[in-house]
Amino acid sequence: MRILQLILATSLYLFAQNSITGIVNPIYEGKLSVSTDGIVSKLFLKEGDIVTKGQIILKLDDKLQKLETIRRKLVLDDTTQLSSVKKSLNIMNEIVAKKENLFKNTRAISLNDLNQIRIQHINAKGELAALIANEKKEKIEYKISLEVLNYYNLKSPVDGVITNIKPKLGEWVQVGKEIVSIVNSKTCFVEVDIDMTLLKNLSLNSKVMVEVKDGQDIIQKEGSVDFISVVADSSSSLVRAKIYFDNSDNVVTPGVTAEIVF
Repeated sequence: MRILQLILATSLYLFAQNSITGIVNPIYEGKLSVSTDGIVSKLFLKEGDIVTKGQIILKLDDKLQKLETIRRKLVLDDTTQLSSVKKSLNIMNEIVAKKENLFKNTRAISLNDLNQIRIQHINAKGELAALIANEKKEKIEYKISLEVLNYYNLKSPVDGVITNIKPKLGEWVQVGKEIVSIVNSKTCFVEVDIDMTLLKNLSLNSKVMVEVKDGQDIIQKEGSVDFISVVADSSSSLVRAKIYFDNSDNVVTPGVTAEIVF
């Protein structure tokens, strides 16, 4: 496989006629912030550590929110009043049915008394409906509390390497403040500005040579054109393009200049 890559790289280089210089960028470079204000209670990782998507980087003090979540769960699980009203309503259904038959067949009960029982029955059904609706609301509030509790964990959105962690244990952090930097450089891209006259030699998915100078050595990578802007810069008439290449061996450091040969 390595030999085939060298043959392809050599072929690209031999038939190349043009070159453009650009900057190497990682496929992902993000600065993270917390979703809620708080005090850093735990640091699980440090600068230079490899992190996976969804892994917790740091944790804020969440004792109060945990207690609030437990309280919400207790309220949700307490169905005493709901069960009591359901049983009462079942009994009242039988009473109303009997009173309705009694009034219809014997008139042994007055219409006024029957209406009083009917009103009580309607009120009981309304109370049950309100309790059922309140149970749904309590369920949603419990889910919200769980979600808020998750805000106290700062998780990585991608696989990558931590390049910076600003806060220390016990420090206060705020929403919107960038406190952690993560880079994923397994795939990199070179962003270049191309003269309109050279565009005829490039197209989407076409292969080009990426050359990166590393001291006295030249690192060569096979790149693929992934993006070509449909508009040119109004002041320079140059067209922006991005050439992606595999960097799973981590031999190319993002931020350096690279030569695109095609």
